[in-house]
Amino acid sequence: LGAYGIGAQTILACAKRLVETKLGATVRGFRCGGAMTSDCVFEALMALGFAYDCSAFPPVVVSRGFRPGGRRGDLRDTTGARNEIAGFLVDLWGDRATGDRASERANSLSLRATGGRAITPLTQPYVVRSGERSILEMPGNGGISDYASARYMVQTFDELLARAGEGGRAVFLNVGCHQEGAGRWK
Repeated sequence: LGAYGIGAQTILACAKRLVETKLGATVRGFRCGGAMTSDCVFEALMALGFAYDCSAFPPVVVSRGFRPGGRRGDLRDTTGARNEIAGFLVDLWGDRATGDRASERANSLSLRATGGRAITPLTQPYVVRSGERSILEMPGNGGISDYASARYMVQTFDELLARAGEGGRAVFLNVGCHQEGAGRWK
């Protein structure tokens, strides 16, 4: 979606209107296909009044061995499979600035919101800001079943549960499942 640059707003506005018309309800949230919410997509979502996005994704899910500070990993997911979007996700949700604001890999808004940190399995919701506008990012920290193994999901759940027990406050876990991949988890 970010490849459309400023045109992403027109695409999102049309899609939002269509869904709202069909459902008879206001659309408040979004998850970008391929977890590819770049700067221009964040800008479009904020301009259209979306309250939250659920696209941020831990690079370790799609690239074993990813480490902040420049180690991109092997671009294989937690099940060992190679996928075509791993490089994009490492760029978008890692800890290094990528491209100019118009690029489909531009990640300055998320990096500013996270204090320059990569998205991890423990990342909690954070606010992305641009000027006077903002949107809540609710990361897919638990992974999506197409890329994350059940072992990864359970480990993330256990780590977050331990964190909740230590701090005495609620923690956020977001696990996703694509319809076409959901059958693996029966």
